[in-house]
Amino acid sequence: MNKLTVNVKQSKTGYEGTVQLPGLKSTKLVRKDGSTTFPSSSAVKTVARSVGTNLGLEVSYAEP
Repeated sequence: MNKLTVNVKQSKTGYEGTVQLPGLKSTKLVRKDGSTTFPSSSAVKTVARSVGTNLGLEVSYAEP
């Protein structure tokens, strides 16, 4: 099974998430309003889990 790797970083205004798929460039997760900043790390993980489920991928998290 392919794996979706999610990196979560805390910034001054909130949290940002980047997803990585094997063979593709890293991509930031974006909210429906177009913002790349999320209020909590759990919000980033919820969005990433949803993307992974829609693509049929296993999700793993990498937090510093």
